[in-house]
Amino acid sequence: MRPSATLLKILSVWTLLGLGIGLSQFFRATENFHEQWSYFWWIGSGVILLLLIVDGFNYLRFSGIEVKRSVSDSLALGSWTNVALEITHPFEKTTPITLADHPPPGCSVDQAEWQTELTPDQGTRTHYKIQPNQRGDLTFAGVDMLYPSYLGLWQFRRFKPVQSTVKVFPNYAAMTQFSMFNLSQRAHQMGIRQQHKRGEGLEFHQLREFRQGDSLRQINWNSSAKMRKLISKDYQEETNQEIVFLLDCGRKMRSQDGELSHFDHALNGMLLMAYVALKQGDSIGCMSFSGSQRWLPPLKSVTHMPKLLNHVYDLEASTSASDYLSAAENILTRQKKRSLMVLITNLRDENTDDILPALRLLQKKHLVMVASLEEPFLMDVVKQEVTSFDEALAYTGTTEYLEKRQGLTNQLNKQGVITANSLPRDLAATLVNKYLEVKKEGLL
Repeated sequence: MRPSATLLKILSVWTLLGLGIGLSQFFRATENFHEQWSYFWWIGSGVILLLLIVDGFNYLRFSGIEVKRSVSDSLALGSWTNVALEITHPFEKTTPITLADHPPPGCSVDQAEWQTELTPDQGTRTHYKIQPNQRGDLTFAGVDMLYPSYLGLWQFRRFKPVQSTVKVFPNYAAMTQFSMFNLSQRAHQMGIRQQHKRGEGLEFHQLREFRQGDSLRQINWNSSAKMRKLISKDYQEETNQEIVFLLDCGRKMRSQDGELSHFDHALNGMLLMAYVALKQGDSIGCMSFSGSQRWLPPLKSVTHMPKLLNHVYDLEASTSASDYLSAAENILTRQKKRSLMVLITNLRDENTDDILPALRLLQKKHLVMVASLEEPFLMDVVKQEVTSFDEALAYTGTTEYLEKRQGLTNQLNKQGVITANSLPRDLAATLVNKYLEVKKEGLL
């Protein structure tokens, strides 16, 4: 409870009046004048005090304010979402009120506080928008309210501990948009390239008439002889294959790219590729390492996407070093069937001694893909014009670093490892492109 602006004005005027009456005796005012006004001032002071006490008791009278918050149980990282507040109250006249919700730390709001009116015999509903900037379980603390007393002499502040817990998932809005188009439209929308099959493909699908562009190996000569026209064999990609993601939770994934970390971009890319693979009839598994270690066995069907989301939504990059060899040994004990192992990490030239033995171990049974996130600021350094000695040092150091990392990529390619280097924001499309290439070329 605190004095209102109206009360402060009244007290200021009343104090000045009291000072004027007190000083009147020094300006040769009559004794009768001084006594009459002093008596009036003290009576008025008593009335003001009584009004303050009576109006202050409204704090108890209006204690029946209730607040209910309405917000979705699951939010998407970086997306604006409406939060509604419903207020019920016992006020008998229209009353202005200032509201301030307490969203979880790490969230942005479109307005820190706002005003509305409470109408007699009606509930009041208001809303604002929130943007979560971190994943995981987040909790709203409560709602602050500031409203005037019945006579407007006081302002009452109440805090209602209205707690709401929400889950913040990686931003999978791209998947929702992706699912609204057919495959060719989706590919165009996401920057995904459709690759032509090499040769015959993998699984026989049907016989059909020869079309221009078919290879000679596709011609079924027996059927062609019977039909007296060229007949081709039509193939389709295999389904029921398994893709397992190895998600690096080491400290290298803590690098930032705008508002999102490399780890956030890795999750977004992994989820989109998982969605596409599930739509193609394949199974998806996931194991995180070098931090929070979790294992999700391969699941089939798009209906299991919520299970995958719940498995990874609160993962964060740790401060631990990436232990690739331990991760490879761990996944080999869990995943027996030949699979496409997709390692998502931040590949650097100093990782040669750690990652090469791990990849060789995985290659004994699985097809291996390494998706590496590149730092955008390094590309900016190389593109900038060199005008000083310090800039020259930065340029040469960056160029040498990038050449060494490219050398590691070339070495992996020679070993038969599929590589997918990408800027964080382009990782999703890059992963899907590589997955479609694997399917089209029958590598798995």
